[in-house]
Amino acid sequence: MFIDTESDMQNELLTFAEIAAQYKIKEPTQRSWYASNAFGWRSITYKVGARLMVRRADLEAWLESRKGLVQEPRRTKATTAQTGA
Repeated sequence: MFIDTESDMQNELLTFAEIAAQYKIKEPTQRSWYASNAFGWRSITYKVGARLMVRRADLEAWLESRKGLVQEPRRTKATTAQTGA
């Protein structure tokens, strides 16, 4: 699809596959979040026919609202051994 302006890009609807490719959020994770409405994911998701889609501007705002909320991975014996910490 050709995107003409920044406004068009922000209004673009993305499939879960496109989100996975562009934002590295796996499709099964998105479907799980949609089913359980985890993190308010269902509120930014639109059903278009049989497809679940997210408007790029909504996704960007959702990601921005989640900044700083991601926890660091827990250290395990295996990761500690790898890093030498």
